[in-house]
Amino acid sequence: ERPDPIDQEELKKYTTIFQKTLDVLPVHKDLPRLARSFTINQRKFSNGEFTTLDACKEIISLLSEDFQSKDGDCRSSLRHHPLFLALNSPEAAESPSTALLPIFLQAPFVNSKALSILKLCNQSIIAPAITKLKKILHEHLPFNSAKKGWTISIEWGPDQDTIRVEHRKREEGVEGMSPIGLFSFEWKIEFTIDPDVKMIKNIETSLIQSSLLTKVPSN
Repeated sequence: ERPDPIDQEELKKYTTIFQKTLDVLPVHKDLPRLARSFTINQRKFSNGEFTTLDACKEIISLLSEDFQSKDGDCRSSLRHHPLFLALNSPEAAESPSTALLPIFLQAPFVNSKALSILKLCNQSIIAPAITKLKKILHEHLPFNSAKKGWTISIEWGPDQDTIRVEHRKREEGVEGMSPIGLFSFEWKIEFTIDPDVKMIKNIETSLIQSSLLTKVPSN
C-alpha cells in the first residue's frame, strides 16, 4: 500500500464537490444503499442488526453524537425533530431515500456540522478518483465495481484535531473483455478534514494490494 497524495488541481475538484450543500449532493440516495457498509469510530453497521432505514437513522444520530461540538450538540433535538420522527412511518421504510430527502433540505439537519461529514460519503465525492482510474486502466482493462465491495469508515484523527473519512472499493474485470482474464483489485481514498468540517486538509489515494492486478481463480 503506497499512499499517493493528490496535486492541487485535483484538490480543487474535490473541494468544489465538498463545498456543495447536502441537498445538492446525492446523500439521500446513497446513504440507504451504503448504510450497512459504514463504520463510525469502530461501530459497524454490517452485522445485520439494522434494517436499511434504521441504519440510516443510527448513522445520522451517531454522527451528531460523536462529531458535533459540545456547545452545539444536536443529538437530542434531532432525534425528537418531526422530520426525524417521520422516519418511523411505514411509508419511510418502503422508500428510505424519499423519506430522507427532507432531512437534508431543512434546518437543523442541513446546517448540522456533523451531518456535513456525509458530503464525503457519496458517489459524487469519489467520482474524480474513479474517472482518473478508468482513464488509466479502462481502455485496456475494463472493470466494474464489485458487489458489496465499497466500505466507508469515519473516525477522529489523533487528539481529535482532524476527522478522517476513508472509502475502500473493490473492482472486478469485465468478463470476456480483458486480455489477461478475470482480475480484481482494491483501492482506497482517504479524506482528512478539519474538526469543524469546513475544509479538506489532505487527500490520499492508494492501492490496498501489493500488485495492481490479482488473477481470480476460475471455478
